[in-house]
Amino acid sequence: LVTRRDARQRAARSGDGERDLSGDRLHDVVMALSAASGSGDEEARFAILQQEWSALTTTLDAPLQENLRERYNEASTAFTRSRTLIAHESAEEANLLHALAAIPSFIDADDLEQALNSLSEAQRTFYGWQPQLVGRQQVTERLNLLKEQHRAAATRREEAQAALRQTNLIKRKELLEEMKGLLTADDIRQAEQRLKEIKEIWRKPTDLPGDAPDLQPEFAETSRLFAGKLAAAHQEETWQRWQNKNLKEELIKEAVALDESTDLRQVFKRIKELQENWRTLGPVPAKEEKTLWRHFQQATERNFARCRIYFQALDEEAERNLQEKSRLRDLAVAHQESCEWQKNSDFIKDLQAQWKAIGRGPKDKEEAVFQAFRAACDHFFERRKAHHEALDQERQANLSLKEALCLRAEALADQPEVTHKEQFQELQTAWKTIGQVPKGQEEAIWLRFRAACNRYYDWLDTLRPENLAEKEALCAAVEELTAAIGPETTNFIQVAKKVAALQRRWKEIGPVPKEQQHSIWQRFKGLCDTFYAAKKLHDEEIDQQRPENQAKKEAFLSRIKELSIAAVSRESVKEIVAIQEEWQRLGPASQESERPLQEKFKLLCDTFFKERRESLEEIDQMQRENLKKKETICLRLEILAGINPQPVMQPGKKKAGLTLAEQLKVAFETNFVLSADDARDKKKRAKDEIEAVKLEWQQIGAVPREHENIIRKRYNTALDAALKM
Repeated sequence: LVTRRDARQRAARSGDGERDLSGDRLHDVVMALSAASGSGDEEARFAILQQEWSALTTTLDAPLQENLRERYNEASTAFTRSRTLIAHESAEEANLLHALAAIPSFIDADDLEQALNSLSEAQRTFYGWQPQLVGRQQVTERLNLLKEQHRAAATRREEAQAALRQTNLIKRKELLEEMKGLLTADDIRQAEQRLKEIKEIWRKPTDLPGDAPDLQPEFAETSRLFAGKLAAAHQEETWQRWQNKNLKEELIKEAVALDESTDLRQVFKRIKELQENWRTLGPVPAKEEKTLWRHFQQATERNFARCRIYFQALDEEAERNLQEKSRLRDLAVAHQESCEWQKNSDFIKDLQAQWKAIGRGPKDKEEAVFQAFRAACDHFFERRKAHHEALDQERQANLSLKEALCLRAEALADQPEVTHKEQFQELQTAWKTIGQVPKGQEEAIWLRFRAACNRYYDWLDTLRPENLAEKEALCAAVEELTAAIGPETTNFIQVAKKVAALQRRWKEIGPVPKEQQHSIWQRFKGLCDTFYAAKKLHDEEIDQQRPENQAKKEAFLSRIKELSIAAVSRESVKEIVAIQEEWQRLGPASQESERPLQEKFKLLCDTFFKERRESLEEIDQMQRENLKKKETICLRLEILAGINPQPVMQPGKKKAGLTLAEQLKVAFETNFVLSADDARDKKKRAKDEIEAVKLEWQQIGAVPREHENIIRKRYNTALDAALKM
């Protein structure tokens, strides 16, 4: 009973605690709602608070505090009113911004007055707008920006107007200066017309700077001076018209006098001259113009009527001339595409000379024939010009190429070498392939090139005796190499390399004296041919062994495959190594099989050793032991020969092989072997020791590859020295 009572008390206390916490949270919610209703927070926040209120009041068992729900309702009502006020104030703000949005277009269109009116109206509206919850900052910033833009536009307009006024003043001054220049014009009529245009421009209203000088008096004075000049010109023109009247009356008298002439050719010619003179004379007084022209025309027409027979003869001659010119045109057209430049050029020029010798044809027909004739001639000569230009470019390019050959030949001749002979031959061959150079430069460029070649070949001739001696030495060298050729004693591959080197050297040596050129060559060639004949026989013997070698290599490949499949053992590694050594000693297989066999062999060996790396490490250790053994043998031989030891060097320049203690031990043992009172006994012991050493050397296996050549060279050097004792 006590336990149940305690539990009920604890539960009651726990429930009281939870109710207290819920009541505190409800109080906080009401406070947050009140704050949101007065600050203009978003509706989402208010909705969350309402949901939390509902949840708390639903789960709370005890009644709410008396004023808590009232405060909640007041906060909700206040928030709703604030939402309405915010919407109203936001709409007013949007209207203001919309009104301001139209102002930039007025500024861009330079309608600053309308922009200022709209800006002032918007500002008055803004001053009367006093929002409670919506901020005024956005509208304020927009107003300030537009004011600044309007001020900047107004400044630009004023500057542009000032510049325009200044430009107008400059134009006025220019017009005044041009007007002054008309006072000295040669063509008074043209000057008068221009003066009228200037006055028309001057009368138009123009906006000028406030401090602009008054140009009107100067303009009026210039107009007055020009009027005086114009009056004088009119007076002179009147006098000139009377002068022209007298001259034209003289022309009329000459035309009338032709009525008595019987030389119609001269009559026709003179009438033409009189008509030309009439056209060159200026005007006469207006009241005399028609009368004078009528008298002159009657006299010329009357004489032209007398020349009709002459005109008819001229027309017939003109028609014949047209036919001949048409023939020349057809010949020119037929030859305009010819590529026989010189021959056709002379032919076209002859046609042109014939054309000039022929008289005129009918005016209405000759022009078309002439244009066709000239077009054909021009077409040919333009083609010839293009051809010659192309030739000139080609010849200039050829000159550049030959100059480059000269430079190369001169450089080779300045530092002559026997091997330059082939290069000179190439240069000479290249010279022959290059075409002509510009006229007047052929001989000079050829002499330059030939001089460089001659200089080299003269030098080459001075070497002929020396070349003979060197080639005789090459013959002797070949004789020495091939003196004792035999399949057992001759390494044909090495000798072939040496003979090939001697042949290359032969080609590098220059010519010998002509009287000995054939004999020395036959000697050298005969020796080489003899060697290569022997080598051919040797190669044939090797070829006979190729099938056997191939069979052995294929057997080795099969064995390596078996070893690769079998379990790893030291014996298999040793056998693979032995197979590799035997493979190297074998000769080649058939030509078509040798390379595939080598590749397959390498692949199998690489795969085998890659999979058996631990075995390889054992081999490496064994090879290093072999290196120690061989170094011991070298040291024994060096002590026998009385020369200083030469330690083997590993990669990284670290000493390998015997340690100092081991070297001392070997030295002690070797000296002990040689210790004998009798010199002959000592010599015999040394000889026996050398034979023992040679036998031991042959029984020792391979050493690390990086030491192989070094230790072998050391062994041979020590052995040779020991044998000479």
